[in-house]
Amino acid sequence: MSENILEVKNLKKSFSLEAGFFAKNKKKVYAVNDVSFGIERGKTYGLVGESGCGKTTTARLIVGMYKADSGEINTNASLIKYIFQDPSRSLNPRMTVYSILTAAYRHSKKWPGVKIAREEAGKLMEEVGLDPSDLNRRPSEFSGGQRQRISIARGLIMKPEILICDEVVSALDVSVQGQILNLLQDLRSSRNLSFLFIAHDLRVSCYFCDTIGVMYSGMLVEEAPAADLYKTALHPYTKLLFGGLISNEVKTVLEEVKGCPFAHRCPHADDVCLSRTPSWKLVSENHKVRCHKV
Repeated sequence: MSENILEVKNLKKSFSLEAGFFAKNKKKVYAVNDVSFGIERGKTYGLVGESGCGKTTTARLIVGMYKADSGEINTNASLIKYIFQDPSRSLNPRMTVYSILTAAYRHSKKWPGVKIAREEAGKLMEEVGLDPSDLNRRPSEFSGGQRQRISIARGLIMKPEILICDEVVSALDVSVQGQILNLLQDLRSSRNLSFLFIAHDLRVSCYFCDTIGVMYSGMLVEEAPAADLYKTALHPYTKLLFGGLISNEVKTVLEEVKGCPFAHRCPHADDVCLSRTPSWKLVSENHKVRCHKV
């Protein structure tokens, strides 16, 4: 942990299907399957893959929204905050922006009192590109990009060291995406923040992140420096993501993974791929891949 502010080791999580067709068979959804990675202080780690691959479950395990079946989560950070994908759903429409920003803050040990909290909230609004006078308005009065800025401000008010950004730009127009990503880059620099950046768009992630972990069916299949991955991608799934040739949703995993999780979609798969889970191969410094064919 000397270099990493967050370290995840051999994380596993499954969910019981307690209703419907699978209930009598005691079926489970295997959402996260032996995931390990680390985030260096002041750096951004991108967790990338299609919907249903286990990215969000991994993030929610880290902040304690779910309890892991096994594995370890170790951190040197004093506080981790979570920014959700859809601000229109995560911001209470009945509350003012000020109340939204300070709701959790007010019940924490860090609460400085109303006067100072109001000043801090006003400065935060300016920091995320909004006006302090907006504190008295409600979320419905803002655009999607502005609401996401409010969500970011809410995440920052208690001075976290790590921000988990869960698909924070996926619902925004391309031009607004760039503005939010640039804002996050500025905040990372000015506050020495570390990020876990969850996304399905590999190109956006390579622009924003330092390291990319590509995830499929709850398993990491490739990890490499973001600046190089577009040139050096080796896993067939990573190449499909770069080419945009994806289905946008991974099929639900109803049994423990045996073999390569991508074998059923891989044009190069053979009997070995179907029967034996590939181990990590270090192909160059900081670049590793799980694939029998590499």
